[in-house]
Amino acid sequence: MTTNTVNAGHRHPEKCLTELDRGSSKIDGEFPSPSGVAQHQREPSANTATKPRNNRQALIGGEYIISDRHDNNNQIASARWQFIQAIHRKVPAFGEQLRHDVYPSFARLAGKRTDYWETGWKFSTWQLHSQGFRPNVCGKILIGDGEHRFSFEDGGWDPQLSRWRAYVANVRKRFETHLRAHEKLIRALVQDRGGQRVIPRYSVEHLEWLALYHCGGWSLDRILKCSPHAGDKTTISKGLHRAAQLAHLKVRMKRGKLKSP
Repeated sequence: MTTNTVNAGHRHPEKCLTELDRGSSKIDGEFPSPSGVAQHQREPSANTATKPRNNRQALIGGEYIISDRHDNNNQIASARWQFIQAIHRKVPAFGEQLRHDVYPSFARLAGKRTDYWETGWKFSTWQLHSQGFRPNVCGKILIGDGEHRFSFEDGGWDPQLSRWRAYVANVRKRFETHLRAHEKLIRALVQDRGGQRVIPRYSVEHLEWLALYHCGGWSLDRILKCSPHAGDKTTISKGLHRAAQLAHLKVRMKRGKLKSP
């Protein structure tokens, strides 16, 4: 009798994790708050309210992450990258200030490399070439190719023994049973190996509030004027704190820096 097989699996000789540190150094998540930045830039008007929008998005594609020895992982790296994008959109002059204040430090780390930065490069291009910030490096995996493979077999439909509808119902029931068992097995293996569930969605708007509050020097009242749908300052404060927590950043109390917890 011919056997029909459903086989799900893919080969990936190496899985990569985002590395936020090179050697013994560690990205500490600090972003300086240069004085006067918010006063000398094109920024959103505090008198113009923005419309609420569906801004819930996923940071990474999978359901589980594993952290490195510094407790960094792909989710944190993605959150920090989205924060940088929010700064670019809402407080563009802050990026120029970082270029002036922070870039020399990166240049010193790079030594005398002539190819460290070239005119016209975008940040993503620099990421690919820089030894100071690699977007991906090979790291520990949670589930190997052989372990995550899923197979389901069935002998096929014999029209002399059963009706098609009955056969289909039976196959679907057996398939769902095998699928649930596979899910249970994989989740147990991942969790036993230190895998952590990802945060399924993040708010783009919360990151933008964080960018305005810290990097732009905006007050909660001023942010609320641009986002009246938030309702009150407490909502604004909770939202930007959640965004900072996702990126492992500490929100300043009044003036200061965002620091790693």
